[in-house]
Amino acid sequence: MNFNNQIFILLRNKLICSLFAITLFSNMSFAQVKVSGVTVPAKLGFGGTVRELNGAGTRVKYMMHIYVGALYLKEKSKDPKVIVNADKPMSVRLQIISAMLTNENMVRYIREGFYRSLDGKVAPFKDHLDLICEVFSSEPTKVGDVYDIHYTPGVGVSASKNGKPFQFTKMRATGQVKNGDMKLLKQIKHTKDGYEAIPGLDFKKALFGIWLSDDPVDEDLKDAMLGL
Repeated sequence: MNFNNQIFILLRNKLICSLFAITLFSNMSFAQVKVSGVTVPAKLGFGGTVRELNGAGTRVKYMMHIYVGALYLKEKSKDPKVIVNADKPMSVRLQIISAMLTNENMVRYIREGFYRSLDGKVAPFKDHLDLICEVFSSEPTKVGDVYDIHYTPGVGVSASKNGKPFQFTKMRATGQVKNGDMKLLKQIKHTKDGYEAIPGLDFKKALFGIWLSDDPVDEDLKDAMLGL
């Protein structure tokens, strides 16, 4: 092997190693998004679709960091109105980071955000709001708890806590159902993977508006979820 061939092979091997290192580093960086000490996954799978991280940030209330919020979409977007109105798969993940946040407070913050999202016009969605709040009130909230809220077109809004699907219809068996809830509970849809879904695109718009409306619960968190 002559000298020129040796130089060529050496340069080629160096280039291959460099490209491999860059690719590995890029993949690791993409998979390891950290916000307030929380590792936020780059992708979230639900209902047979993969949703990519659009952006993530920290919810601040009374100068306390209470949870990390992340938005997942099929296609990334920086337009909050397009996201809220879209009839497309999307998810919001909330991970609790403050021991000061009780489940009672969490429910209150969700209700406040819902009112702000709809500018107070919540009457048509009162039962929907009561049901989704059960996700946060059914058990004590502690640091590290992860709540996922998923929207699937044609199905509705599903939720889980720490990966366990929330069963809205269980409220019937436990006596937690109010008179007005019964009609909505009969509309709950059941999925093959054990989830239950509250139907309605308009409800989804109001719910995701908690974080993305013109009057969100936290402007900085909204910008972070939009990747701004």
